[in-house]
Amino acid sequence: MLGSVSLHRVALAGATALALSGALLGAAAAQPATPAAQTRHQQIVARAAQALGISPDTLQQALKTARQQVAPAPHLALFQGKIATAASALHLSVAQVHQELRGHSLADVAKAHGADPAVVANALKATATQRIDQAVSVGKLTTEQAAKRKAGLDARVQRILTRQHPATKPHG
Repeated sequence: MLGSVSLHRVALAGATALALSGALLGAAAAQPATPAAQTRHQQIVARAAQALGISPDTLQQALKTARQQVAPAPHLALFQGKIATAASALHLSVAQVHQELRGHSLADVAKAHGADPAVVANALKATATQRIDQAVSVGKLTTEQAAKRKAGLDARVQRILTRQHPATKPHG
């Protein structure tokens, strides 16, 4: 009987620790949407820090570091607005690029207008690089994560340039 009580306590303590760490990571990762949620978040962090014998700032920093080390980098819409970027680089309207993409690639559209596809590639890469640098400056990416993203830009831009778009406008 004594063995099963001790085992029960160990299991309960382990479950409590797991729940607390999950709650802390979830609470720290979330950006509270309302003032009430922000207050609750601060109270959770303060109580957890007190239980651990550290300051709330130390706990926040430790959680931020752990998230960067463990969690995957956030999704960045590096090429959101790629058609607008291409249109600007080619001095065309977005509507015109959309129309001309039917059955063609961005490289085809550039060539049809007497432009080197590298002009579009450079514009896409510059926009993506700017977004990566911005993510680093606000703490969404580490410099290591940014370097990995930048290293893959040329291949991604090439795929965007050479992708053949459907000849007809998709439904929906």
